[in-house]
Amino acid sequence: GRLEKTITLGAPDFNARKEIIAVQIKDVVMDFTSSGYFDAKNKDDVSSFVATESAGMSAVEAIAICREASMECLRELNFEATRKPVLTYEHFKSAIKIMKGKNSG
Repeated sequence: GRLEKTITLGAPDFNARKEIIAVQIKDVVMDFTSSGYFDAKNKDDVSSFVATESAGMSAVEAIAICREASMECLRELNFEATRKPVLTYEHFKSAIKIMKGKNSG
């Protein structure tokens, strides 16, 4: 028979989540002008914010926040290909709320 080994990894820490998120948003166009209290000036600020808000989540869940933020933006545009999607703080805030809701239920 086969001998299987199971390796369990804990949730990534802040720095690991920040790097994971930075990779996910590297090529994403963002609007930093309407950020409100988010006060992001660059993508590093966005990575830090999402990493903070995703504390205790797995790497896959942190990636899902970035994808959900993109989907929120596309839904806002009604999936029109004529306008380029530009992510804002509100997209990430909504995505985080959705992911936290999935984790609590």
